[in-house]
Amino acid sequence: MKRNLALALVLALMFSLTACGGGSSALVGKWSLEPGQQTLRYVFEDMEIFKDGTGIIDGIGVRWKAENGRFYVTNPFIASLDYKISWRTLTLTENGGRSLTYKKESTKQKSPASNKSEKELDIIGTWQGKIEGYNATVTISNLGWTVSIPDIRVTDTGNYMRDNNTGRFTSDSNGQTIGMAEVLDKNTLRLTLNQNSIAPGTYTLTRQ
Repeated sequence: MKRNLALALVLALMFSLTACGGGSSALVGKWSLEPGQQTLRYVFEDMEIFKDGTGIIDGIGVRWKAENGRFYVTNPFIASLDYKISWRTLTLTENGGRSLTYKKESTKQKSPASNKSEKELDIIGTWQGKIEGYNATVTISNLGWTVSIPDIRVTDTGNYMRDNNTGRFTSDSNGQTIGMAEVLDKNTLRLTLNQNSIAPGTYTLTRQ
């Protein structure tokens, strides 16, 4: 009888933790909006949440926090919604009671011998192309990245961090996430800059 009662209490506790949203660390990851849902005031189709309090929502670099079952976007725009996480499903609910549900993208576990993917290794190097019509050179190393656009005397440096199949750039100039990069093939890099950068847009660079 005591064993059954203890088991029931454990199950009840597990359910309450799931229903109340889990910790903020459970929000970390990539989330995609499930199709066929009604529109809310805040409609985020794709979200990538990082544990350092930054994220990318529909291509825009943001800052976020979670407190008492509430998900807040604090910069560059303001949003506040209740959240609940059950396994790989995230539900965001606005004050009026309407909700949106998201599915978390799975990440395959790799053995220690294969921690670095082929794309991760390939992205190191120097890439050149046009950014808003100007010749640009982007150099990515294990320590960070630099960009140079000599025609308009623009240079910047920052950190580069891998997140699953893509990587994100943060800028030393403003301390924010300014974009993402992905290797399309061994000689082609797709660079997507967000509104925190000086040149928002998607650009294709080639390896030098």
